[in-house]
Amino acid sequence: MGREMAARSRGRAPISKENGGVTAGQAKILKAYLRSHKKEEFEGASTRKPPASAVSLHAATSEGGYQAMDASQFPAPRFPTTLASFVLVFAMDEEWRTGDGISYSKMNMQPLVDKLRSADMIIRETESSDRQRLYAMVSISEKRQRQVAEIMGDHDLLYLRLKKQDDEENEVKNGGGWTVFKNHLSHLYEKSSEGTLLSSCQQCQCIEFMLNEGDVRALGPQLVQQEACEPGNTILQQLVRDERIVDFYYLHHPEKKQWLVSNWANSYLLKQPIEDVREYLGEEICMYVAWAGYVVTMLWVPAATGIFMLIMQFVAIGQSGSVDNPFMPLYATFIAVWAIMFNSGWQRLELTYQYEWGLTEWEQPDTDRREFVQNPRTYKRLNTISQKEEYYPDPLWRGIAVVAGFFVVVALIAANVFLVLFIEASKTHVEEILGVSETVANFVGALIQGALIIVARMVGDMVFFIVNSFENWKTPRQYSNALICKRFTFGLVSSYFVVFFIGFMANVFHPFGVDRSCPDSRCIDLLEMTIAVIFIENSIYNFVVKSLLPKLSRVGAAGAKLDDGEMAELAEEAVSEAELQGKLEVYGGVDDEYAEKVAEIGYLMLFGAAMPLLSVLILVSCINDLRADAERLLNGAQRPSYKRGKSIGTWAVLLDVMTIMGIISQCCFLAFTSNSLYYYFPGMTPMANAFYAIALEHALLFFKALWDAEVCGSVPEEVELAFNRKVHERDYILEKFDTFNVEEDVAFYTSDEGRAYYGKD
Repeated sequence: MGREMAARSRGRAPISKENGGVTAGQAKILKAYLRSHKKEEFEGASTRKPPASAVSLHAATSEGGYQAMDASQFPAPRFPTTLASFVLVFAMDEEWRTGDGISYSKMNMQPLVDKLRSADMIIRETESSDRQRLYAMVSISEKRQRQVAEIMGDHDLLYLRLKKQDDEENEVKNGGGWTVFKNHLSHLYEKSSEGTLLSSCQQCQCIEFMLNEGDVRALGPQLVQQEACEPGNTILQQLVRDERIVDFYYLHHPEKKQWLVSNWANSYLLKQPIEDVREYLGEEICMYVAWAGYVVTMLWVPAATGIFMLIMQFVAIGQSGSVDNPFMPLYATFIAVWAIMFNSGWQRLELTYQYEWGLTEWEQPDTDRREFVQNPRTYKRLNTISQKEEYYPDPLWRGIAVVAGFFVVVALIAANVFLVLFIEASKTHVEEILGVSETVANFVGALIQGALIIVARMVGDMVFFIVNSFENWKTPRQYSNALICKRFTFGLVSSYFVVFFIGFMANVFHPFGVDRSCPDSRCIDLLEMTIAVIFIENSIYNFVVKSLLPKLSRVGAAGAKLDDGEMAELAEEAVSEAELQGKLEVYGGVDDEYAEKVAEIGYLMLFGAAMPLLSVLILVSCINDLRADAERLLNGAQRPSYKRGKSIGTWAVLLDVMTIMGIISQCCFLAFTSNSLYYYFPGMTPMANAFYAIALEHALLFFKALWDAEVCGSVPEEVELAFNRKVHERDYILEKFDTFNVEEDVAFYTSDEGRAYYGKD
């Protein structure tokens, strides 16, 4: 009776059993819908049959009135792609899966999720297909994004570009200067390529900042009190340490990821979308991507020249039976000059990116490593300068560890040298025992040497990781530099010693008393064959590991799911992406990629003149790696967390060292391995040959010093001018619009978009 009176007071007909639970207004709407549907069929506007939902509605109405609408009438709910997601992974126990008994995993999960929701965060939950994991996808509204972004700007953690317009008031993409985010100036910032003010990467940064309680003003969920965290742990790391969550990671943005796959990973003809990669993955990864693209660009000229030299070698073989020809000194000089240009060109391009991305005044903060802080041999004492307590390593233990690490590197180098010499000496015994020719023995020996390089690299990486952790470095930069130096030093020997031995030592040094000298004391033919076999073998291995096996594994997994119809469902439901991406490996960083590329470029810098086709092989390998790395970042690994970086770091110094070694190596090749200088000076003695090679080496080193002093470290004039213009425009805009005064302009409230309202028009 009360319901009928309330309905009459609001102008609605009462609902009764006689009319099937349908009010007069609802019945009128339903009849109009059915009438319009019949009219469309009669007039030929629609030749298709009425949908099942309409039939069920008509049947329900004719039998006993309208009961309920069919579920198929409602579109499937879709989460807006404008909001990025940060995933927290929880473990599910047997009680949770079956619903029997008390589930302690659920009791652990529910308070955390409730805290997230109480902090005005959007939570979506989905279970894994095997019901072993629960994925909680955390997002925040645009209003919360702006509030947190402004706080992060106070900590120099988040920067946005200002809008820029040309003379006709058309927006110039990527044309404005960089500045920290301020909420009341949000209309002045350029939107991301994803159509939102903050990109998905920046949104995930904001979520991670809130979860880790980066600032109390962000009003985060306080999942764990900061005081309860172990020293060096963030809140998320502490939750993993306490086994309250299993993992956490950024979720890929579906539309932007697909765009990058089409225009970057699967495209060999289009230019790399550097700005989109920077926006999606951060400056550190993008700097590596830009450097890898620069390597490919710079290799085209050596590759074309190498093809010409290969033709000249075939002509020389037809005339003299050897690959030695008069163009060898010119090509060796060209490779040395190219290496000098390569390094200086990248330094200028790197500075250009720093100016373009607003990194000129930014310095990487030297925060303490978590492993360093939690190490039992780390101590805390007062810094007399800053008057703050800081962590310090035990000096005695640090000294012992560094010395021990040095001897480990020396021991591995000695073991590698012994194995290389043993394999070279064994070639003679293979010829005698198996009765094979010297060419076959040299080819088999080169295959074994290539396999030794692969195994040595794997063993070295594993040992150096343990040794580096044992040395207890304070900051991530110190840890990374120490590991890079160990890998580079050992890699010089493991990758190149066999080539040095054949090219410069085989005629004067007899390992284990076995004479492996070359005819006429010139090993250029054997050297070229050894380099070709080793490099091709290593390239095939890298292709199989980085490209072929990941693709086969993904295709196999996709095929198995498609048979059950699960892949189609997963493709339709965005929430299932959390499970798919959660099963991927964690991206290990860019140092492994740099190490592989630098090792390949080293072959060209050190021995490019000995094998002209090497530049072509390196170019093909780098082009394949460029797309393989993109495929791995987008489909083969979890989305990396944001990291800012302004340069390629220590690798630039090591490339410069390798350039100097390359100049010396190329001149030694002309002096001790090749007879090509005799084409220019027929009557000279071996001592004069060495003298001319040394003179060339001094001239190249002098040219490098002059070129570096003139070019390296200098910014292109047009880049500096554009940067100064952006800085001036930025300062003018901020001075004109940034007039917010807390005392005078107190906001009455904030709109749904997060903008403050001051009671003024």
